[in-house]
Parts: sequence; C-alpha cells; structure tokens
Amino acid sequence: MDIDAEIRATRGRVLGEALWRVLCIRRGDDPKDPDLSFERKRIVSSSQATFQVMDEVGFQGLEEWLEMEETYR
Repeated sequence: MDIDAEIRATRGRVLGEALWRVLCIRRGDDPKDPDLSFERKRIVSSSQATFQVMDEVGFQGLEEWLEMEETYR
C-alpha cells in the first residue's frame, strides 16, 4: 500500500469512528458497548471505504463507485 492510500485509509477510519460515536450519542447508546461491535465494524468500514474512494477520485468517482456497489450486491 502506498503512503497516500494509507493516509486515506487512516482518515476514513477516523471519520468512521467519529460517525459511529455521533450515531450512538443520538440513539442514546454507548459506543463502546460490546453488543454493538458488529454494527460498529460495519459502519466504520463502510465509512472508511466511502471516504477513501471520494478522496482518491472525487465526487463523480464516488457516484460511480456507489452505483457499482448497488449493482454487485
């Protein structure tokens, strides 16, 4: 992995963790609750992937990526 990709992955993970905390706060959940770990992993990894794509190829590339994700699910 090149350094730029590693930076994008780290930024995306941090953004995903922040999103997870905000969602938990709004729902009244504890972000560290082990019973929510599966949901946390899904949200953080999805946010990370989305951020990486957008940071690498911009909004247009992100739209194309989202369309591919919908098509191949």
